[in-house]
Amino acid sequence: MIESDVQLKTYFEENDFPTEQEFINLIDSKYSKYAGLGVEVAVVDDEAIVVPAKRVLSRVIVWTTEATAIVNLGDTVGGVEYLEAEDIVANVPRIFDIDPIFSLTPKTIHIQFDDGLGGGSVGNVVYYIQ
Repeated sequence: MIESDVQLKTYFEENDFPTEQEFINLIDSKYSKYAGLGVEVAVVDDEAIVVPAKRVLSRVIVWTTEATAIVNLGDTVGGVEYLEAEDIVANVPRIFDIDPIFSLTPKTIHIQFDDGLGGGSVGNVVYYIQ
């Protein structure tokens, strides 16, 4: 059964002994938090992502079909406020739970793939807005 974080935390208070079902609920709740909610985009060098007003961007999954690449995530093209020069290798997805990005107005952030030598690269990203 999917449960809120508040409820799940009560299973692990001092002197508690979580049951098998409570552990199952924990796993189910955390897995389903992001299941099927992502938006996938192909990225050539740089791509803008708009976070709607009063919503949160908290997770990105990135991968590339290039031999290797690095990925940056920031407020401007080439910005690195959220991810800086994270290495990725061909066909191996990397999951990043980032500090939540939130704004009262729509906010544009940029994801950039680079070949590590100053040239552009290509990749894919799935991002999650809550």
